[in-house]
Amino acid sequence: FGKYTHFADASRLRTWIETGKVMPVPAAALSYKKQKAAQMAAASASAGAQTAQND
Repeated sequence: FGKYTHFADASRLRTWIETGKVMPVPAAALSYKKQKAAQMAAASASAGAQTAQND
């Protein structure tokens, strides 16, 4: 997502350890994760279709 994502994750983890309160993951990060998962699924589906055609 970006080079600062690790800092945000570390900050949320530190807050959770120190206070026990859970901070929500930003919506932008969740939508990015969902988008990447969809891209990976589409890529694997097309790779599987190509493999089936080659058989």
